[in-house]
Amino acid sequence: MSRVLVEEAALKRFTFSHKLEIAYLMGFGVNDPTVIPSVERLNKVRNQVAHSFAIDRGLFDEMIRINSEDYLEFREMTDRERVSSLRAICALMTGRIAGELNVLHFVSARGN
Repeated sequence: MSRVLVEEAALKRFTFSHKLEIAYLMGFGVNDPTVIPSVERLNKVRNQVAHSFAIDRGLFDEMIRINSEDYLEFREMTDRERVSSLRAICALMTGRIAGELNVLHFVSARGN
C-alpha cells in the first residue's frame, strides 16, 4: 500500500466525498457493496438534520433498505422504527470502521 503524508490542515479542506473516495481507494468498503452507499446516505441524513433540521424519509428508508436482509419484503416504517434502524446501522458502520482501523494499525505496526 502506498502512503502519502498529508498535513492535517490540508485534510480539513477535503470534502466528505473526497475523504470517502480516499477511504475506498485504501480498501474501505471494497468487499461489501452496501458500505459506501450506506455511508453516503448517512452523511446526507446528517446534513439534512444539521442544516435544515428536516429529514427526507425517503432517503432514510433507502438507507434502511440497502441494509435490510429482507429487501424485497420492505414495508413502510414508523418514525420510531426508522430511528431504531438508524441506531443499528450506525452501530454496524462504527463497528466496521473500528475493525478496519484496527487491521490497518496492525498491518502498519508490522511494517508491511
